[in-house]
Amino acid sequence: MKKLILCLLFALCLTPTFAQIDATRHTIEHDDLERTYESYVPDSIGEDVPLVIALHQFSSNARTMQLLTDLNMLADEMGLIVAYPETTHFGWNNGTGDIEQGYFGQDLENPDDLGFIVAMMDELFEAYPIDPEQVYVIGGEYGGFMASYMACPMPEKFAGVVSVEATMREYQDA
Repeated sequence: MKKLILCLLFALCLTPTFAQIDATRHTIEHDDLERTYESYVPDSIGEDVPLVIALHQFSSNARTMQLLTDLNMLADEMGLIVAYPETTHFGWNNGTGDIEQGYFGQDLENPDDLGFIVAMMDELFEAYPIDPEQVYVIGGEYGGFMASYMACPMPEKFAGVVSVEATMREYQDA
């Protein structure tokens, strides 16, 4: 587990020159919103496969997260599945209050990003032999805030959380 967490941390910190983008795009409806995520599954996986959830930065998306982290190559090497959920606007509803205020003055509703990610996990658990004891979350910047935000109310769902360029806020009970 320590090796995987270290690999995830290094993957998020280093920008690769040539990243592999062979992920499949999925759409699910959650809370009356059409939500999207991408998943990367190696050609050959075994049983009890780890799942890594990679949360993108502010004003980014799943494709960019794949380019920044090269987690798909790590998935091939380590036999794990990577999921890249996307926000509905610019950033995650991670408890900071930014969504309620609107990023640039627009009037936005609060999307249930936490519920969406759990629904995405459930869909992936049904489709693949994922070990629920080996689910990891990695996020950079706003994705890092969201990773911490996810781990606080449901720590039993995650074996590890990597948050880069983000801190825990006062609202987050650890």
